[in-house]
Amino acid sequence: MMDNDDGEGGGSSRREDTASTDTVHGDGAVHDEGAATRKSSAGSVGSLAAGDDGNMGHGRNYSMLLSEVINSEGNIAPTLRAVYDSSQSDIPTFVKALETQTTKLDGDIERLCSTHYQGFIDSIDRLLKLKDHALKLQTRIDRVKGLISDAGTGLQAMTESLARERRRQCNILRTIETLNVCVPALRLFCKVQVQLQAGRFYSVIKTLEELEAQHLAHVTQFRFGQAIQARIPHIRAQVRQEAFGDMRRFLEEARMKAKAVGETAMARAQKVHAIDTEGMDPDAAVGAQPSASSASLAALEDMTAHAAALDVDFGPIYSCWHICQVLNSTSACILYYKTERKKQGELVINPPSPLTSVHDFQDYFARLAGFFLVEETVLSTTEGLISKQYLDEMWHHAQNKIATAMQTAISNCTTASMIRSVKTIIVTFNRVLQDHDYSIGRLVDVLLDIRERYQSVLLTSSGEVLRGILFSDNYTPLHVDTEEEYRALRAKYPFSDVPADEAELPHSLEFSDAVPNIYVEVKQFIFLTWLYIHNIGLSNTEVDETVRQSTNQLLSKVLSGTMARIVRERTLTLPQLTQISVNTQYLERACEKLERYISSLTKTVGDDIHITRLYAASDFKDARSAAEYRMVELLSEQIDECLDLADYDWAPAEPRTTSSSYMYDLLAYLTTMFASLTNLPKEVATHAYFMTCKHLCSKLMELVQSPEIKKVNLNGIKSFELDVRLCEDYADSCPVIDAGDQLLQGLFVSLRELVDVFLKEDWAVYLDPEQRTQTYAHLKPHIVLMWLEKFDDTSRQGLFRSGEDRRKARLVDNALKKLRAEIGQQSHAQQSSS
Repeated sequence: MMDNDDGEGGGSSRREDTASTDTVHGDGAVHDEGAATRKSSAGSVGSLAAGDDGNMGHGRNYSMLLSEVINSEGNIAPTLRAVYDSSQSDIPTFVKALETQTTKLDGDIERLCSTHYQGFIDSIDRLLKLKDHALKLQTRIDRVKGLISDAGTGLQAMTESLARERRRQCNILRTIETLNVCVPALRLFCKVQVQLQAGRFYSVIKTLEELEAQHLAHVTQFRFGQAIQARIPHIRAQVRQEAFGDMRRFLEEARMKAKAVGETAMARAQKVHAIDTEGMDPDAAVGAQPSASSASLAALEDMTAHAAALDVDFGPIYSCWHICQVLNSTSACILYYKTERKKQGELVINPPSPLTSVHDFQDYFARLAGFFLVEETVLSTTEGLISKQYLDEMWHHAQNKIATAMQTAISNCTTASMIRSVKTIIVTFNRVLQDHDYSIGRLVDVLLDIRERYQSVLLTSSGEVLRGILFSDNYTPLHVDTEEEYRALRAKYPFSDVPADEAELPHSLEFSDAVPNIYVEVKQFIFLTWLYIHNIGLSNTEVDETVRQSTNQLLSKVLSGTMARIVRERTLTLPQLTQISVNTQYLERACEKLERYISSLTKTVGDDIHITRLYAASDFKDARSAAEYRMVELLSEQIDECLDLADYDWAPAEPRTTSSSYMYDLLAYLTTMFASLTNLPKEVATHAYFMTCKHLCSKLMELVQSPEIKKVNLNGIKSFELDVRLCEDYADSCPVIDAGDQLLQGLFVSLRELVDVFLKEDWAVYLDPEQRTQTYAHLKPHIVLMWLEKFDDTSRQGLFRSGEDRRKARLVDNALKKLRAEIGQQSHAQQSSS
């Protein structure tokens, strides 16, 4: 019913609102029409006043006054007064005009009311309907008011009951609070007793503080409170004594576990920083060096996070320190801790016995690392127990002692591998301490000092290996039979040759077995040198320069020196010397590969950054020159042996028709030797051939000037000319030089001129200085004179039978005299000038 009433009421309200709106609009229309009526009335007044102008002298003024009366919405008294004040006789006229205007306005009003009558009736109906709704609303309001009154009565009763219960509860709580004033003090004192029995001394102190600060003052009026107050000083003394006992136990545990702590930290550092590269392959080291990858960074964060998680219980020292702080005994605690730790530090820093093995070094540095890690943890986790200055002073003292101990101990290391192991231990130790904010500059200097010892030992061991390779090599070209051998050799030594699948097997290479073995050993030396210095704190450029300098020492002082020694001391054949010369060329080219390998190891690229180059190539050239010189010596010795066995007949009865047999044998041997030197470069073979021919010419010139020659005749010269012609043919048919080479042919020109001047009897040309320089420029006068003095051709019948023969004899005598005179003048001129 209420909902229906509300709906009807709502509808009536909406209808009444609409009626009101219409009424308002109707009133507006009324007002608008009233204004129009007033305007028309004003117009009528004006016309009326104009019509009576002749009867009334002041008609215009009455018209104005009448307009004011009609249009005025306020007080019209002043207007009426003005009418009465103007003239008493004109008042009827004004009244008449006013009545006329009133009658007209009434008619207008009646018309206006007729027009809006229906709207008024509708508005009245809406108001009547609204009255019904208002009565219903009043009834509902009365009903709700009754309900609220009844509910309020019940609420008031409940509120009064709640207030009574609240007062009762407050009384109970006040009673409980009063009764429990002493309970916290008793509970805390019992807690102190339990903590003492459990050994929780710091908790005892904090509980006593809480008891004294918060509860003890409230129970001092009771006997149990006074007993608690008297017991507290004795408890504090007991706690202090137990705290120092905990510190002693901590110091003992730290001393016992220092080695284990250091070993754990160093093992973690080796894993994080990839320090231990001892087992790495030289080729695998290229491009596989540790970098700051995400995994390494994560491991480093893990190491930092676990820095304090050492295998040492720091609880006792923390408890002791906190207890001493609370008890105001920090000075005694600090003094006791520093004194005991300094004693332990001296025992750790000074090795108890000589360090003679890698295990000794590991134990020594593990104890050091564990000791200083414990100290760093104490510094970072306690405030005021030790200071940064105290720890720095202790570490500085330790570094000096470590440096002294290492200088003594490293002299006991006799192998490069042992020194590398010691270096790895020191580097790991450095990284551990550096990760915990220790300065390691002095220990880096120790590593640099050890490097000199390491390089000396490594150079000695690698030198022995290289000398063994060189002395054990057979110096013959390397022969490869199978494809597997060929591939293995190319992997061992990347020489320039055809691929294995294209090579004709079996395959003979130009170099001997020593070349790949030397290359591998030098590469291993470079890797081991880099392995020591790559992570000791040097920059990539410094590492690169150090590796190059060490490699230069190995190549120049050891390898090249050994090769030169082999050439000088060993009895090598000509093919072996040739092989040595070829080997040096391959080793010289291998230096470029070694330089690239060094750059790939040290991560340095670009020729402009390498201050030091591998200059051993020049040393290989010296070794090659020594081998080539020895080759020429061997050939010259063979020439000397052959010619020393030669038995020349310089005055035979008949000339030979062929060259001498020993000359045939000698040149055949030389031809065979040079034909076998196919591995030599053309310029080297040319030089050897040239020097051999030159030595042969010199030896023949010595032969013709030998004092053992007593007599020379024309038959002997003709026979000798056959040997000279054979030498010229040999020079022209050189297997390593193009035929017709003028340089080789010119080697025997002095011998050719000597035999020609006698066979052609061309004394007139030779004795003329100008013609001699053109035809016999290489023939020395003293050699001709020597032969002329020994020349005797009287044994040949018919040689000087005719006058022509006698003329030739006179020419020989004349030439002999002039040459003697010429040589005598030259000797006199030289003595005069000197």
